[in-house]
Amino acid sequence: IERDEYFIKSDGSFLPVSISSTPIIRRGEPAGAVVTFRDISERMAAEEKTRELAAIVSSAEEAIIGKTPTGIITSWNRGAEKIYGYREEEVIGRSVLMLSPAGQDHDDEMREILATLQRGEAVEHLETTRRRKDGREIDVALTASPIKDSEGRIIGASVIGRDITRRKQTETQLARTMDALRREEERLSVLLQLSQRPFASELELTDHALEEMVRLTSSEVGYLHFFHENKEG
Repeated sequence: IERDEYFIKSDGSFLPVSISSTPIIRRGEPAGAVVTFRDISERMAAEEKTRELAAIVSSAEEAIIGKTPTGIITSWNRGAEKIYGYREEEVIGRSVLMLSPAGQDHDDEMREILATLQRGEAVEHLETTRRRKDGREIDVALTASPIKDSEGRIIGASVIGRDITRRKQTETQLARTMDALRREEERLSVLLQLSQRPFASELELTDHALEEMVRLTSSEVGYLHFFHENKEG
């Protein structure tokens, strides 16, 4: 018989112990028992830590996925449900390749990640693409780490993923805006140069202007006309 109890120590604190008893049998009859008390403070602390970590993983906004060394999904938190759209019961026991977008390049990338983890190496800050249940492709940032047992053998892997689709869209839009501003600056520079150069005739001005016309917006053509009028005035 074994059970866990709490003893009160002399300082008033509680000590968790495991109590086990083994009967002593003499001539077929119980003659007593051996009772053993074992301090289980470390075990209780470890169990509490495990529960805390499980709660953190379960409630995390990031997708946290556990898998075997060959890529079979073994755990799936609420963050993964939110990001990828699958419920836990829909993915447990299936390959992580189900999250790969169509195309051999993505399959090869995921196999390379598995190979890296099987070598005992981590994959850090990988920005890539994954496919949701609804078929939509999203941008994600991944960190993957091998899980080892007490003897150093690889028994699985954990993958933490963040949805960075909005960030990537913002970066793309910002790049387009910066490119547009750069082109605008080049065009205005051309206009300024044209406005400051002396021209022998209106025809000469027109010839120079036409060279840049394909790069000018309608408003910029107006600027050019304004500069030309000022020259004549």
